[in-house]
Amino acid sequence: MNSLYRMFVLIGVGLVSSSAVAQQKSGTAIIFSVTPEKAIVSADSRELDSTHKIATDQGCKIVAFDNRAIFTFSGTRVCQVSQHNEWDAQKTALSVYKRLRISNKVVRAKDFMLAWDEELRLHTTDFVGCSGVHNPDGGMMTALYFNVGLFGSIEAIDDELTVKQSPSNGPIFEHRIAEIALNGLPMGSGHMDILDEFLADRSDRAKSWHKQIDAYSPERRIQALGQLTRRFDDSGSVGGNIDMAVLTSNGVKWISTKQQCQTQQ
Repeated sequence: MNSLYRMFVLIGVGLVSSSAVAQQKSGTAIIFSVTPEKAIVSADSRELDSTHKIATDQGCKIVAFDNRAIFTFSGTRVCQVSQHNEWDAQKTALSVYKRLRISNKVVRAKDFMLAWDEELRLHTTDFVGCSGVHNPDGGMMTALYFNVGLFGSIEAIDDELTVKQSPSNGPIFEHRIAEIALNGLPMGSGHMDILDEFLADRSDRAKSWHKQIDAYSPERRIQALGQLTRRFDDSGSVGGNIDMAVLTSNGVKWISTKQQCQTQQ
């Protein structure tokens, strides 16, 4: 069975920081598969605020850069601890990518993730208010980046981020950057109970899903798994339309996307 990337999304009430109530937007199910020739990435549309209420089912969680790269994430996307102090995972990703492109014809996956990670470190203190430090493992976000490499093959990498509060040392930032296996198997990040059930293939409904989905094309299979997650996930943190993009050496092809998300693409 493939290695499954998981990051249980944090939806806790924001802690007080800098005399302001920290705000956050989170909620996600990312399902994807990658081979050396192709990355297929799908995402739901639900974003939650720090009060546990549904903020919107119109979230745009997949962003394409220069028709050669895709960035997506699960976990806390926006951390706002004051009116003028906000960190946004997507906006930062675009800024980092543009900066790297000035001096590089191709932005390698590892270079991008290290630069994005370093930018995030500058906001470690702010994240204590948004990262849900009441969560035992301090989990905050998993970022995923897919791009076309120098020789036309796909590169894929993820970064699992945590921020833990230490009574003596303050916030402790930890990360784990790793290459994603290019094995073509379904993987996911976020609320993955349904994908876990599908991959385990033990329940009656999982077996029925396999009978239907296994014959699908890779693109249709990932899309179907996204739809199943949206339908059967009971966390309240997954919903809305399933957006989906495919990255190859020919560029990014959007299989489905909401109209309001097209400006990011």
